[in-house]
Amino acid sequence: MNRLMQILGIVLAIGLLYAVAAGLGLTRFLKKQKVTAKSMMIEDFEKIPYFADDKDLGWTTNGYVLVDSATENQTHGKRSAKAVFLPEGLLYPTPTPEMKWVPQMIMDQNSIRKLKYPLGEWQDYGSFKMDIYNPKMEPVTYNLQFSDSHSFVYEKTDVLKPKGFTNLEIPLDEMIKTRLDLNNIYALRFGVDMNGASEPVTLYLDNIHLEGDRAATAQKQQAAPVKTK
Repeated sequence: MNRLMQILGIVLAIGLLYAVAAGLGLTRFLKKQKVTAKSMMIEDFEKIPYFADDKDLGWTTNGYVLVDSATENQTHGKRSAKAVFLPEGLLYPTPTPEMKWVPQMIMDQNSIRKLKYPLGEWQDYGSFKMDIYNPKMEPVTYNLQFSDSHSFVYEKTDVLKPKGFTNLEIPLDEMIKTRLDLNNIYALRFGVDMNGASEPVTLYLDNIHLEGDRAATAQKQQAAPVKTK
């Protein structure tokens, strides 16, 4: 009997704690955390490659971008990547004069910091996200490319606001429209338009990841009532 009473007491105590938590709104917070927890990190620049001859944090740059670890302007963890994009002809001449000068950081199967292939189930997530800090007083035009093993490419070009963060977000449904195979992403390329630039452009990159539940979002949209005029 004493044993039974102890068990009942524990159950009642747990129920009381839950009721108090619900009254304070803590259970809603926990549920919200559970919903938004689905994410997959691609690169947060926390682990510095240990290779003695490594440079550019393992990304391929062909010498046109200088990438180093930084402890400022980070949005995830303690580190970010300081990327210095070089203007045409500063250290390396343009391969062909007619080419648009867009120095790039590349993560693929040939880079030291390899993009895992395939990198999980991209199609299970809702968005690609990336944080970029532009310390310049002027906006900077960036170019972001994804390619898959079938040579399909998704490309986005836009402007980074001056003296602040741009929290870049791309719905993965946008990539699907270009026939990109989300389960076979082969390469990620990030570049800056340096046409006419006479000085290097420095940016800070961090928290490159996938976030959100694409299937749950689609179900929610289908379940939403249709608005009528």
